[in-house]
Amino acid sequence: MGEWEGHSDWYGGQIQQLARLVKVNNSYKIVLEPMENRRSHRFARFYGSRRFLQLRIPDEIRQKENAKMRTFLLKKFVLCGRVFVPFHSKEGALYLVETDENWGRTPQDWCGDQYRIPFHEFINWHNPLDKEKNFNQVC
Repeated sequence: MGEWEGHSDWYGGQIQQLARLVKVNNSYKIVLEPMENRRSHRFARFYGSRRFLQLRIPDEIRQKENAKMRTFLLKKFVLCGRVFVPFHSKEGALYLVETDENWGRTPQDWCGDQYRIPFHEFINWHNPLDKEKNFNQVC
């Protein structure tokens, strides 16, 4: 996209918000890690890097506590009053996307809240069921 703040050939979607799942007593918690400048992906270029959270899940938890872990992860999560929903897993990580929902906060235009979309609209953008190539998918 050109030069931006001293970076030649800059393009968006390269910042990744990272977290890891840890076991605490008999439950789980999500611990935030430092953000990283990594590869870009279609979702972040479309919706913005900050709207995605990559949750790393240790192999031991995935292998030994899969059912309990899945129950924990099949819900919405709140980060700074913004609601994140899991939508994809790959290579030991779960990806969450920010929705247009709030928890204990008021949306503010200065930080781009007006551009957030409902989860179903995000999924429909990614894989629209009304397109001919998707007609045979189960709804």
